[in-house]
Formats: sequence, C-alpha cells, structure tokens
Amino acid sequence: MRNPAPQIATTVALTIALAAPGASLFAQSTRSAAATSIVKITCTAGGKEWRGTGFAWSQATYVVTALHVVAGCAGIDVHSEGLKKGSRATLKKALRESDLALIELTENIGLVPLKTGSVTNPEVEHRIWGYPRGV
Repeated sequence: MRNPAPQIATTVALTIALAAPGASLFAQSTRSAAATSIVKITCTAGGKEWRGTGFAWSQATYVVTALHVVAGCAGIDVHSEGLKKGSRATLKKALRESDLALIELTENIGLVPLKTGSVTNPEVEHRIWGYPRGV
C-alpha cells in the first residue's frame, strides 16, 4: 500500500546495504559522496502523489527503486538534494518478484552510481538512509 505523502528525510545516506549478511554491499564512504547517489522519487497518478527512495546504479542516468513506488505512475520525477537537481524519468525494467524497478532519467543530472563495497559483517552497524515513509 502506498503512503500518499511521506515526509522527506533530511539526511542523505551514508551506507546502503542491499544484501543479506555475507554478500556484497553498495556503499559510499562519506556523506558528500552519498549525496550524489541517493535520490527522492516522486510519482504522480490520478491526481495523487507519493514518494520513495532510489539510488544511482550502473550509470548516471539509471536509478533503482522499489517497484511499488513507481508502478502505475503517470509521471516520475527524480530529485537529488545533494546535487540540487532533478529530472523526469521513465520505467525501463521491472523485477516483480523482488519489487525492484530500474528507471531511466531523461537527462543526466550528475548522479554517481553506488560503488560495490566489501563483504558485509553482521557484527558491524550499517546505516540505511533515504526518504522512508513517516520520517
């Protein structure tokens, strides 16, 4: 279920862990580096608006997000607080079983794809930041 207007988190991601312990993770080592990779996604459909988080992946115009954030959208807008820029986007691919979507920006706003980090350690604290619902 979509939350029509979750508030925007004011802190940008330091680390985004996308895999189970023992697998690789995507990471940016500093706040300023993360600010160039993490985006707010705003979706509009039927006069309603909702938001989610995404991250640059593989190339500067590709963003990965949850499929439920962009499914059925008439318009997708992507905004980087760190870069103070935004772009429209279109759904490129979807992986329904995993609730993942790859969207492509219509213009390059300078996003930096996340770098693959080291193997995760379940004994080390990881921070996952973005634009979560209800923050």
